[in-house]
Amino acid sequence: MNSLLPILDELFVITGHRNTFGDSKMKKSFWELNFETRLQIVVDLIRQTMLITGVPNPKYEFEEMKGDSYTASILAIEYMKEYKIGFNHTLVLATKKPFQICADGDNHFVVLVSDENHNYYQLDCAPTIGYCHGKVGKVQDGLFYSNYYYLDSSLIKLLKSVRQLIYDISISRAEDIQTKLQQNESLIHEINKYDAFESYVLLLERISNNKLLIDNKNKNLGLILIQMEIWRSELFELISKNENVERQIELAQWINSEKIKYFPEEVKTTIINGKKVNFTELTPRFFFEEQLNCVIVKPSTYYVNKSELVKRSLVREKYVCGEYLSVLGGKSKDGIRIMNAFHPDGYKYERSMLGPCNVMLVHEYAEKLHERKIRAREELSKKIEYKIVNWFDNKPFYWDPIIANFIHTTDNSCEVACHYLAAFPEYQVMNRFMYPNPRLIY
Repeated sequence: MNSLLPILDELFVITGHRNTFGDSKMKKSFWELNFETRLQIVVDLIRQTMLITGVPNPKYEFEEMKGDSYTASILAIEYMKEYKIGFNHTLVLATKKPFQICADGDNHFVVLVSDENHNYYQLDCAPTIGYCHGKVGKVQDGLFYSNYYYLDSSLIKLLKSVRQLIYDISISRAEDIQTKLQQNESLIHEINKYDAFESYVLLLERISNNKLLIDNKNKNLGLILIQMEIWRSELFELISKNENVERQIELAQWINSEKIKYFPEEVKTTIINGKKVNFTELTPRFFFEEQLNCVIVKPSTYYVNKSELVKRSLVREKYVCGEYLSVLGGKSKDGIRIMNAFHPDGYKYERSMLGPCNVMLVHEYAEKLHERKIRAREELSKKIEYKIVNWFDNKPFYWDPIIANFIHTTDNSCEVACHYLAAFPEYQVMNRFMYPNPRLIY
C-alpha cells in the first residue's frame, strides 16, 4: 500500500465550522460511521492521493498512485481488504452513462462491495471530475452506469495486456504505431469478442485514426446536450434557493466534464513550476508533490494599499507560480457563490472578499507561511482605525478585524486544491465536503 495513504488510526473526527472540511462526512470515529459513509471516506482518500494520467504505466501505476479509474479502483479494493472494510470486493468495467446511446471511448471502472447483510454498494473512485466520479451508492437505488461487466481472472489478464499495449503505443514514435498494432492483431481480435471491451476497441480505433469513435461521440451529443440542460436547470434552482452547495458543485462538474470532452481546447490551464497544467489534474497529491501551498492576498490588504508589501513579506525569496486575480466574494461562471465553495463559514466573509483577491501558489512550508501570516496580520491591524468604510462595491462596510483579516494561507495540500480552485468549483477534484488525507501536508 502506498505510504501516502493513512492508516485508519490517523483519521481524525472533524466537527464544527472552523475547519475548511467541517462539512465532510467524518463526524464520528471511523468504525462508528455507517457502512456507506465509511466507503465514502475510502473513496475520498483514494481520489485525492492520486496523480492523474490518461495512459498509466502499468509497471508503476499502483506503486506511484498515478493513473485513471482502473488504478483508483484497484487501490480502493486493496485498501478495503487491508482494513477489512466490506466483503466481496469486485472490479467491474462500466460502459455507457444512462443518457448515452453508445460507448464513446471512456474506459471506466467501478468497485462493487457488500456489507455484512449482503447489501451491495457501488464506488466510483475515479480521481478526475465527471459524472458520478467520487460517488458511493447502493446498487438497489440504481446503477450509476447502464452496463456493468464483471471481470473474471481471464478477462483481467486480457485487460492488462490491452492496457500495456495502449501504454506502449503512447510512448512510441508516430511512424511505429501501425507496426505495433499489426504485431498485436491477435490481441485486438480477441478483445473484439467481448462487449465489455468495446471502449478499448474504440480507443485503439482512435489511435488508428479511424472515424468510428468520432461517429459514436456525435450519436451521443444530442442526448448529452439535453442532459446538460437538465443538470443546469437543477443547478440554477439550487443556486436561487441557496441550497445544497455540495450538489451545486457536483452538477457544475458534471456539466463541465461533458463540455470539455467535446471541446478540450476550453479546459482551463495554468503554469506551475514552469509546466503547463490542466485544472483537471490539480489533485491534493499534485500540490504535495510540487511542494506548493496557496496564499490569498485579500481585498482588505488592497484597501490599505499594502498588497505588494504583504505579498513580499509572506513569499520572501520563495518561488511563486500559478498566480491569478479574482473576486472571491462573487460567483463562479455557473453562478455558484464562490465563498460557499471555499469554507463552511464562507458566507460570513463573502462581502469582505468582494474586491481584488490575489491567489498564488508558493514553494514554502505551510507552517512557515502560517507564522508569517500571523505576524503580517498583527502589524497591519496596529495601524487600522477604521470603523465604517466605503467598500469596493461602493457601499458602507463595517471593518471587523476578524473578517477583514488581510491574508489567507493554506494548512495542507487538501486545502490548497480546494482553495486555489475555489473560483472554479467546476474543476475542484478536492472540494470542502470531502474528507482530507492527513498525510498530505507540505
